[in-house]
Amino acid sequence: MMHSKLDDVSPDVAATHHVSSLVPRQRYLTLDRSTGSSWFVRKDVMLKNIQASQDSILWVDVEGETPEERRALLNELPWRVNIPSAVLDAVARPMESDVVELQPSLAQYAHCVLSCAINPLYETTDGAAAGDEDCFDDEAFDAARGFVWCSVLVTDALIVTMHDKRFLGLEEVVRALDMRMNPMDTTGLASSVLTPSIVFATLVAYSSEMMLPDPTTLLSEVDCIDEMVLLIAPGVRDQPDLLRRIALLRRRISSFRGLLYMKEKLLRELVTPSMRGSFVACDMAHVMPIYKEALDKNTQMADRLDDARDILNQANLNFVTGVAMRMSQSSANMDFKMQILSQVAVICLPLNLLASIFGMNCEVAWQADSHPNLKAFWGIVGLMVGWVLICSIPTIHHIVRGNAAKAIVPTDS
Repeated sequence: MMHSKLDDVSPDVAATHHVSSLVPRQRYLTLDRSTGSSWFVRKDVMLKNIQASQDSILWVDVEGETPEERRALLNELPWRVNIPSAVLDAVARPMESDVVELQPSLAQYAHCVLSCAINPLYETTDGAAAGDEDCFDDEAFDAARGFVWCSVLVTDALIVTMHDKRFLGLEEVVRALDMRMNPMDTTGLASSVLTPSIVFATLVAYSSEMMLPDPTTLLSEVDCIDEMVLLIAPGVRDQPDLLRRIALLRRRISSFRGLLYMKEKLLRELVTPSMRGSFVACDMAHVMPIYKEALDKNTQMADRLDDARDILNQANLNFVTGVAMRMSQSSANMDFKMQILSQVAVICLPLNLLASIFGMNCEVAWQADSHPNLKAFWGIVGLMVGWVLICSIPTIHHIVRGNAAKAIVPTDS
């Protein structure tokens, strides 16, 4: 069902497109209820095709246009409703991603901006974008991370999407819609029920699913960190390496979780009562199941990342607890040693005072002039030794028992 309009291009134009490798390639896609999808490389041919089949055109996709060219193209499309100029400007030059806005009063149109993963197969060198380094906005920041913004304007009769580069999920959306319009399709989803709201829901679902990260490597690294955290020995090599790994894993989890949060927020807005009451999601049989399935997949992935973050936080807490326990043990051992030294100092203090008295430069009892023998001396030495032995019994008993740790909350016994 996919048709290419490359035959309508003259040889000179084709050669120009082949030579100009630094200019972003412009592609156009139209989806017709009767003929299916068609690809174009010339805007005038695409507009002629739209003018020839205005009643059957469902989807127009524009890739590689500048904001000014997008704005001019939006004015040439056959809109059946009155769309304000400010909305068309927002579609041509989006300011934020993963948002959806419905017309406040009449709900005749809806504007949405999707962040999609750039398809690496169609990645080209964009010389114009590379030269404009002074204007680094949010869209350029996402482009540097591998994402492209897809601006969407949808009514009850037509949906228009505009983006700079080909993104993952676009071919899958076209293939899925062509299969729904296949005359041999026996699922009951014929072209008569194919509406812009179904196209929009399919685009949101596929682009969201293509952006879901593969958490297998991340979860395995988190499990390894959780297992090895209690085996980390104190030192200048193991502990900094562990903390660096934890910081990198937290950054990756936060990055993935931020993307999933924006997608989850967008999908929840699309299933709100205001959207279900409009043409965007009023089809409860075909549109709402697509949104709910995409939301369930996004929520499951977000829950897995939340579990990984909880495991990583618990591992970090175990590491901090282990460090605090080592510090507490070192402090308790040092306190025990200081208690022993204090007891020894208390024992030796009276002996030091007694020896100091006899060392004073004055007359004291039992001097050699009055006592020709050493009985007084040995008596004093024996008294000091007896003092040391008697007073050292509690200290020796304390050393033999060791540093017995007590409970934080004492028991009744």
